Amino acid sequence: MAMFGRQRGTGNYLDEAEWLLDVYRPLLLDFVSRMSAFLHRESQNKCVSHVYSKGLDVLCWLTTPYAMPEEQYLLLIPLVGLIQLMHVMVLYKTLGISPGDLVKRFKVAVGHCRGIGIAAAFSTLTDEQSFYGVSERIFGIHFLVGALLQIKFPCYKALTTSTGDTKPCPMVSVQGVIKPALEKLIAKFNSRQLSPTEHAFLVVVNTVDQPIVASELSAAVKLVAFLHSESADPDKDQSCIPFPLRKPAIAVQYTTITAPYHCPLLEPAADEAYAMTVERRWIFHVSDMQIAVRASDDGHDIRTEGDMTRYLFSAICMLPVDWPQTTQYPGITHIVDFGPGGLSGFGLLAYKNIKGLGIPVICAGALVSRSSRLYLGSKADLYQTDLANVTTAPNWLTELGPKLVCTTNNGQLHIDTPTSHMLGVPMVMVAGMTPTVNKSFVAAINNAGYHAELAGSGIFTKSDLERKIGNLVKLAKPGQGITLNCIYMNQRLWNFQFPALLRFRAKGMPIAGLCIGSSVPSLDSTMAIINSLHSAGIYHVAFKPSTAGAI
Repeated sequence: MAMFGRQRGTGNYLDEAEWLLDVYRPLLLDFVSRMSAFLHRESQNKCVSHVYSKGLDVLCWLTTPYAMPEEQYLLLIPLVGLIQLMHVMVLYKTLGISPGDLVKRFKVAVGHCRGIGIAAAFSTLTDEQSFYGVSERIFGIHFLVGALLQIKFPCYKALTTSTGDTKPCPMVSVQGVIKPALEKLIAKFNSRQLSPTEHAFLVVVNTVDQPIVASELSAAVKLVAFLHSESADPDKDQSCIPFPLRKPAIAVQYTTITAPYHCPLLEPAADEAYAMTVERRWIFHVSDMQIAVRASDDGHDIRTEGDMTRYLFSAICMLPVDWPQTTQYPGITHIVDFGPGGLSGFGLLAYKNIKGLGIPVICAGALVSRSSRLYLGSKADLYQTDLANVTTAPNWLTELGPKLVCTTNNGQLHIDTPTSHMLGVPMVMVAGMTPTVNKSFVAAINNAGYHAELAGSGIFTKSDLERKIGNLVKLAKPGQGITLNCIYMNQRLWNFQFPALLRFRAKGMPIAGLCIGSSVPSLDSTMAIINSLHSAGIYHVAFKPSTAGAI
């Protein structure tokens, strides 16, 4: 999968473009010069010249950094797309192949926000000449989007709010609340607004816990205040509050994006930009696309769209983004992230969505990998001649999922999991609740070939515990182990049951495991318990946490 993300967080990434041009100047100078001249020429158009008052002479900024304009101005410019196509050009030229040959090495391409346009452009590449022409057309689209949205939504001055010194923007990052709960909060907020133009929209889901909401600027300020009012204090322990009554601990932060992308508010600007694009003949045709490109909202192949150019404006401006769904595509073995940001860019975000699927992300903008980013590859991986030397990622289903095994003595099939392999019995567990205080019931389950815990909640004296364990040993078949479920919250029971369990094991009784129920000990206490179990020869321990914090 070829991936074209957007920039993450603050920063204009002009330093990365400058570095690329410095290192690969013979490969990139003509391309950057042509694109810079194209953008600068278009910025002089009277329709948008007041927006790009300092022009778009990118080559000048890259070669004379002191001439670079301020960061807010640079946010209007399609620098991310330029860096991504610079990485593509470096790759196909150093591999000694044509742009079209490179495209055919991929099964699918994806793009986030404006990156969907770069992904579509990438899929149409054939030769060097097409690379230049396609780049101009997609940069033209990006350029018009930036200009017209700035006209419709001019950069706002800083406002004083109760949330601190952060400059308000129309797009707000929300963390600490899952999507369904956030949707309910947005619906509640919208119901209190007098006009539909003041509504907020859930527009981007980058990971399952990183959604972004968009609205008009004034509505965004009110939304932030509303979400704070609906949020719990992050330092408050809610574990004793029934789950339906708990409040999410919401963290809200304004992004650096100056227009409410991916929502209906941008439709008038998108229509105007599309009309100007058609007039300039910056058109893309479905028939030119050689590989699939996934839609960022629902993952469909955008080659099914009738008017590709019109669709790109919709995808960039109005359609929402569901990045977890977009990046999960059957049959791919690797994702190549064409930047920007290297190992700290969008590749890291993508890996969070595919973690455990066995698909590594290779960051074309990073020269070498870092040990702290174990499953993120680098540019070096793209030049390996042996696939065995390319960065890999763990596949949790392969490593930890259930398997069928056949015993050699009788040819029977069994389900093998890490737990059944450890316990030596099929994965049917009867946990230590009230019924399993009965020793005969526990013995019957164990003798039937399954795993049961003896419930300590109904055992109130040392003598009662010793009698039940002793009887259970007599009822159990040879080779079976006994697991006791101890209630940690009831310290009176715990203080005699846990030491007794260690003594029983020291006497030679077949004590195999311990389940710690009803609250989880502190880390220090847990480590002391585990060390005691290990020293005594008790080989498995279980916990029954009731909150995410306990897990």
